Amino acid sequence: MDWPKDQLETEFKAFEEDFEKFSNIFGALANQTRLKMMRRLV
Repeated sequence: MDWPKDQLETEFKAFEEDFEKFSNIFGALANQTRLKMMRRLV
């Protein structure tokens, strides 16, 4: 599959943005889980 370079860059940028959103969501979930565990311990 041979894509034009500018299209490839656009695709990569979109992927990067999605990945950032995903890791933010994942980080928020991880923090929530940590808080719940800490509350149980206290």
